[in-house]
Amino acid sequence: MSEIKTRHLFHIALQVSPPHVIGSTPYGERRIVPVPEGEFEGERLRGVVLSGGSDWILVRPDHVWALNVRLVLQTNEGDLIEMSYRGLRHGPAHILEQVHRGEPVDPPLIIFGRRSFSKPDPNVMPG
Repeated sequence: MSEIKTRHLFHIALQVSPPHVIGSTPYGERRIVPVPEGEFEGERLRGVVLSGGSDWILVRPDHVWALNVRLVLQTNEGDLIEMSYRGLRHGPAHILEQVHRGEPVDPPLIIFGRRSFSKPDPNVMPG
């Protein structure tokens, strides 16, 4: 089997607004968290997160948070990149309450996710 080689692309910091709590659904409680801004920086790619992104959260009956995030990144060169990720957030109750209050926590303690990117020009994403 071939080895998959990966390289760190960037760190991202997001500012989030208070959640819109939609309420109970058959699958759990729905919350939508607007992401008005942010920034990302890496060795080969850096820029800002444009307004309009959001995190659609489903708090399941088993207390696992199912995340569905979509963002638009703008590189310092002006290129736009769609970034989306889905993940599952779970962990100790006191840590999840810190997250709910908007307090910073160490992400590896509470999140599992997969990211994807799309851009019409493949030269924008460094190889």
